[in-house]
Amino acid sequence: MAAGITHLTQANFTEEVAGSDTPVLVDFWAEWCPPCKAMDPILDQLSQELANLRVEPQILITHLKPSDRELIAQEIDAWAGRFSPRILQTGELIDV
Repeated sequence: MAAGITHLTQANFTEEVAGSDTPVLVDFWAEWCPPCKAMDPILDQLSQELANLRVEPQILITHLKPSDRELIAQEIDAWAGRFSPRILQTGELIDV
């Protein structure tokens, strides 16, 4: 998993996603998933470039493993089952 990307878990989901005023890109990620591995370096580079701007992040980039997704299914009910990256703000799905 890329170093500059936050891993979402049941323990940090509320703080990182639901309670965040900053938009959050949630990338559904699994070690066995070739498209996930292909996107990983791109998302890592984007995360590093945002960090180098030395300003508050315009977007937080996160990974959510399928096993962790099951743990927080209640929280992500509206968009569970979609395995492409999604953007949320204050816990709500943003249409892009």
